[in-house]
Amino acid sequence: MDKTANLKHALAAAYDALRPFSDKYEIDLKRYLFSLKLLSGIEGYKNKKILDIGTGIGILPIALRKLGAAHVFGADHYVFPESGNEMFGIREIEKIKAVWHAQGVEVFDLDIIKDDLPKTLEGVGVIVSEATIEHLKAPRVFLDRIFTLLPSGGYFLLTTPNIATAVKRLRFLFGKTPLWPVQDFYKDGEDFTGHWREYTMAELEYMCRKSGFAVVDRHTVNTLVKLRVGTSMKKNAKALFTILLSFLPGSGEMHYVLCRKP
Repeated sequence: MDKTANLKHALAAAYDALRPFSDKYEIDLKRYLFSLKLLSGIEGYKNKKILDIGTGIGILPIALRKLGAAHVFGADHYVFPESGNEMFGIREIEKIKAVWHAQGVEVFDLDIIKDDLPKTLEGVGVIVSEATIEHLKAPRVFLDRIFTLLPSGGYFLLTTPNIATAVKRLRFLFGKTPLWPVQDFYKDGEDFTGHWREYTMAELEYMCRKSGFAVVDRHTVNTLVKLRVGTSMKKNAKALFTILLSFLPGSGEMHYVLCRKP
């Protein structure tokens, strides 16, 4: 089995282990796969402690365990029902906890900005943040915290949606916002947990470097777009438009920035 096939197999197994909870995350499969490709390129990653921040139901940690990583942890706050979050909270969290235990993964109810790390996570060598920074009001505090947690030589993989996709550029051209729907933002105020801000690649690189990281790899790719039989014409038209204009620089759906602490 070649490397890509092995990554796909591990990811599919993680999805299967978490069903039916993982069903609604099928759209993110390619996004996770690209992250696994980048992480598997880190020398000795299997022997390092890996922490996935904003892990959700734990798809990535379980996939990494199935790929042979010895120490993989997740951290999330909003997935636990105690948070009271309507968007991310899972009421049947005990069933998911049983899957985590069976798969050798531990996920902590943890706010990475405010809370101290459990001693179990001391010495973490790789930190992953999958589609989380766009939900935060204070990205500098978040990145500075991650920089502090990593040892010299540690790696940080940051992924987040792109503010400058082809579709969002078109929306703005016709006077429509490329941002999260204002109804939720207006209704929830300070408690809003949608996308406070999305970024261009240049903005992400700037913030990572200002926090002390060296950027060692970067990609902007389409990982969500797909023409689907049975879906609406509007969604397929959007997907086709994204595919046709993928030649535009920096127009991919997701940013990936791999950083290293000097």
